Amino acid sequence: MVRIVPVVKQRMIAPFELFPPPATGQRRGRGRRLALVAALLLGTASAPVLELAAGLVTAARADGLTVQPGDVLRVTVTQAPDISREEAKVDADGRIMLPVLGGVPVAGSDLDAIRGAIADRLVAADLIRQPTVVVEIASYRPFYVGGTVAQPGAVPFEPGLTVRHALILAGGLDGEGGKDKTSVEDLVELKTKWRTTNYQMLQIQSRIARLEAELDHGNRPDYDALDTRRVAPGDREEIVSNEGGLFDDRARGWDADERHREQAVALVELEIDVLTQQANLQAQEQALQKDQVERARQLVDKGVMPLPRLQELEREASRISRDLLDNQAYTARARQTKQNRQYELDAADTNWRVDIRAQLSQALLQQAELRAQSEVLATALLAAGIVISGDAEDEPLLPDVSIVRAGETVKAGLDTPILPGDVLEVSIAKAPTG
Repeated sequence: MVRIVPVVKQRMIAPFELFPPPATGQRRGRGRRLALVAALLLGTASAPVLELAAGLVTAARADGLTVQPGDVLRVTVTQAPDISREEAKVDADGRIMLPVLGGVPVAGSDLDAIRGAIADRLVAADLIRQPTVVVEIASYRPFYVGGTVAQPGAVPFEPGLTVRHALILAGGLDGEGGKDKTSVEDLVELKTKWRTTNYQMLQIQSRIARLEAELDHGNRPDYDALDTRRVAPGDREEIVSNEGGLFDDRARGWDADERHREQAVALVELEIDVLTQQANLQAQEQALQKDQVERARQLVDKGVMPLPRLQELEREASRISRDLLDNQAYTARARQTKQNRQYELDAADTNWRVDIRAQLSQALLQQAELRAQSEVLATALLAAGIVISGDAEDEPLLPDVSIVRAGETVKAGLDTPILPGDVLEVSIAKAPTG
């Protein structure tokens, strides 16, 4: 059983009363603790009370923390209440100040060591032979949270805190850097613009793929190569299906126009061939007619053939010559028509390519504008506390936390324990990519 040892040199205790008495609330708190200590010393405390006292000591010891400047201790000396202190702050030199004892070095020591040091000083000063000293942590030095949190600064420490608790105590992540918070309406509008921009982006990318395929007259566009993660599945299918159908329709239309022009050229070539054959026949007929006119002229000169017959043959020869000239004119016009059809055929392909390249340039410009707009919206959403990445899903901000402790910087997770005096630097992790 623990007993109170009579105080040695009782007359030295009286001067302690010159120090101002504690406040009423502090006196009551001290009275309760002194009553508990007295009960322990007299051996009259009940089992629950003993368990409570043991729990206080065990909790302080279990923390595994040493006292450092900025901590505040509660020192109770049972035999000398005026030496006790409700709040004894550890100063920059690592000491606490106690009446009569003066400065007691405590930095770097645990509570048991501090109890022993105070008790040794009391004995060494010949104040109390067997002092009973209780030392508790009144309050720990704070830790500090800075960076992208809503309320940066010092945060009171309590045993058992983790980074997760620290972020909550600091008001949570603040992607806006202390600016006015984004309203719900503004956030909804931002997300709507974000999704609309992504929809338009996929439309433009699909259009670019289609135009490139049309320009090459090659295979169908490779829509599988498009990044469609940030557009809802139903919208993806609609956009790709629409562009694919447009590609098929334009390809059929181009093929039909090209066949029509080629057939027009072929018909003109056929007309030229017919006219050429006809001209050959007419030339042969003209040669025969010329021979007949020459022989008829000889017969007329001899008086064998009447002159009207010669004149009739000459008129026939003249008609054949006119027909041949007309045929040559038709052939010339047909050749001109062929050149025009061929030019139209070539020009159609050129114009087609020019039009496709113009559309492609416009689509690339729109794509650049949408990308810039998307970056602005992504930044605004990030500032509002929203990270949007793959499959158009909203993801919360991800904290990236570093702890500066004892001059060293370490990366921390949400469940990393916090120690008094820690300095947390919080930033926002970038959105996942890929």
